Amino acid sequence: MLQNAEQETRIVFSQENPEFLNNVYIIILNYNNYKDSLECLESVFRLKYAKFTVIVCDNGSTDSSLEFLQRWAQGNFIPQFSGLGASFLAGNVVPKPIPYLFLDKDNLTQRTINQIEQFQLIFLDNGENIGFGAGNNAGIRLALTDPKLDYVWVLNNDTVVDPDSLIHLVRKMISDPLLGACGNTTLYYHDPEIIQALGGFSFIPWIGMSRQLGHLKKWRSFIHRKDLEEKIEQKMYWIQGASIFLKREFLEKIGLISEDYFLYSEEQDWGIRSSQIFRSGYASKSIVYHKEGRTTGSNSIRREKKSLFSEFYLTRSRIVFTKKHYPHFLPLICSVQLFLALMRLSKNQLGNALTIILCIIFTGKEKAKQIENEHPFEEFKDWIFSSKILELIMSRFF
Repeated sequence: MLQNAEQETRIVFSQENPEFLNNVYIIILNYNNYKDSLECLESVFRLKYAKFTVIVCDNGSTDSSLEFLQRWAQGNFIPQFSGLGASFLAGNVVPKPIPYLFLDKDNLTQRTINQIEQFQLIFLDNGENIGFGAGNNAGIRLALTDPKLDYVWVLNNDTVVDPDSLIHLVRKMISDPLLGACGNTTLYYHDPEIIQALGGFSFIPWIGMSRQLGHLKKWRSFIHRKDLEEKIEQKMYWIQGASIFLKREFLEKIGLISEDYFLYSEEQDWGIRSSQIFRSGYASKSIVYHKEGRTTGSNSIRREKKSLFSEFYLTRSRIVFTKKHYPHFLPLICSVQLFLALMRLSKNQLGNALTIILCIIFTGKEKAKQIENEHPFEEFKDWIFSSKILELIMSRFF
């Protein structure tokens, strides 16, 4: 699928390193954010790896994302990047056109599925916003139809990957047959000296909160530590969600991403479900740069006020996860969320505080099984506005 020069480079590389002939599918979920998705794709197609296929899943974007993404693949749209992207993606331009296959949920027949091996880029239209888990799962299911699949890389669309990142992920997985999933070094896109996460996160179930390992520390203070991977893996509850690398056996035994959450807590769920069967690893030399929170309105490095959308799903997912896996901690979790609401009030964030408090009540009354094809946040707003008093209070925030 690639033009001759770059293709020959990858062929030589794979001949020198036959272990890198493993077949990798990269799943990228887009929702109303084609600009970041294009920057991600530009970096992905610069990977120094011989065999990978990219599936871009779109969750019913209304910003013409699919049109721009296809025009980019055809060579008819040239995105403009700034900051790290402008320098990182300069030179070695990805040759266009890139042959691609376009699929939607209504034409996934066996005939079209059989075509995926012929393309390195696939666009899959999910038709509507079905959430993070379901959106990515559509691509993972499609990838699993390829009997030659070895690994799946679930990658956020607001990331830029180092050209060697996939090499190091595969190398790490091959080095230890007990690994089912692997994380990497995730640095902040807007400040690439600062760590977002080393591999993954620790997790405290009785408060329902995770802490990204190495968060906000300087990467240069870790880069030469010989025992870094071992130390991180001892502390790691599971993999940081911006970049999750999995082997096929993991998906077949543990299952796909849980669709109970819509957004957030999926990593904790995968971690607890797999903990008795697989180990999770950390490939320190695999570097991914993450913009964080571009779609949801949440950014920890800039200490920005969380959007009500993000606040709702963080609260809801913590409660749903606790109900599912640690029900005896539920009173504590709700108490912690109420404390967070008071913290928001102290910062004069009335809308965020009310969202947390009302979400605790809403999630307690919510049906055990999420209503199919319905956005929980929209249902939450409908529930709020069903009360005239709440409508008067909350209308200024939604």
